[in-house]
Amino acid sequence: MKIATWTVNSIRARLDRLQTWLLANQPDLLCLQELKVAEDAFPLKPIRKAGYYVSMNCQKTYNGLAILSKTEPVDVRSGFADGIEDAEARLMSATVDSVRIISDYIPNGDTTASDKYAWKPEWLGRLKT
Repeated sequence: MKIATWTVNSIRARLDRLQTWLLANQPDLLCLQELKVAEDAFPLKPIRKAGYYVSMNCQKTYNGLAILSKTEPVDVRSGFADGIEDAEARLMSATVDSVRIISDYIPNGDTTASDKYAWKPEWLGRLKT
């Protein structure tokens, strides 16, 4: 299985590059991070036309993830399964061809004085469990 990952920094801004890359490389599975798009604005048609199923955990303007796969994924989940609601779209998982795939977009810790600094190890701790 050929698996790739790409922090795309806006799926709409990079759609042409993504289509070209998919055609040239034909991965079985591609995890995308930093989509920066709401679900209703995600460019499904061109990706499906390229032969991929799309599972997504979108967030308008920031963050967001997608798993593109040539085989239909099952047991697709967004966020952590720990009962805590996630304000940011930074984690998703799916099973593709009996392989469990987890795609994440780990928070930036920023500086030690920022709120983000304390949040990052908390987020990573949730990921470990």
